[in-house]
Amino acid sequence: MFKRMDSSAVKKYGFFAAVFLILAAIVVIVVVSICSGNDRPQEADVKPEKEPIVRYVTKDKIVYKDKLVPVEVEKKITTDIMEEGLHDMGLLITENYWFKEVTTIDSSKTMLYVFKADSKVVMGYEGELLAGIDFEKIKVAKDDVQKIIRVTMPEAEIVACDLDLDSFELYEEKVSRWNMISADDYNGSLKELEQRATEHALDRGILEKAEAQAETLIRSFINGLMGSEEYTITFEQSAN
Repeated sequence: MFKRMDSSAVKKYGFFAAVFLILAAIVVIVVVSICSGNDRPQEADVKPEKEPIVRYVTKDKIVYKDKLVPVEVEKKITTDIMEEGLHDMGLLITENYWFKEVTTIDSSKTMLYVFKADSKVVMGYEGELLAGIDFEKIKVAKDDVQKIIRVTMPEAEIVACDLDLDSFELYEEKVSRWNMISADDYNGSLKELEQRATEHALDRGILEKAEAQAETLIRSFINGLMGSEEYTITFEQSAN
């Protein structure tokens, strides 16, 4: 039924069959490689699950084991940093007291043991008393276990008394030509005026208010520096 092929024809067809099988195998391998390559993400897009191990930390950079990467490094807030920031404020005015005081210059002399020469001046001034705290003397201690920051600061003090010379008012003036008012009399009267204003300011709690304002300022400064209110801030007076 089938025509018998000679050996040369067998060889010829066998050669073509072998070539076809080889080409088919190559095509299959290429297709499989392309498909498997598309299934995997490109190496450039692969991100490591963890950053490389940190070798050391500098102020502006973290130096990794295999590369140098600029980063924002969180700075640990120490008591030295807190004190430095507070000391930079210097002598800080935290409370003021406006006043209007009247002072009297009263002088009497006897001339030749017979005649009296009286002089009297009543005048008034407005002014301002300033109270504050020397922040350069503040000390800070931090307890990271109990989460407490202890601030030791000096007592508030009267820093200055500024008279408004334009506010001068003359209420009474009677000056004898034989008993003129001297510069010493005038200066002494102003000192009495400032002393009286200071006493009134102290009676009205100017120092206590100055310390309370300073504590508010310090608490706000530290909380802002720390970035939170995690720590409890306590205050105490330094020993004189």
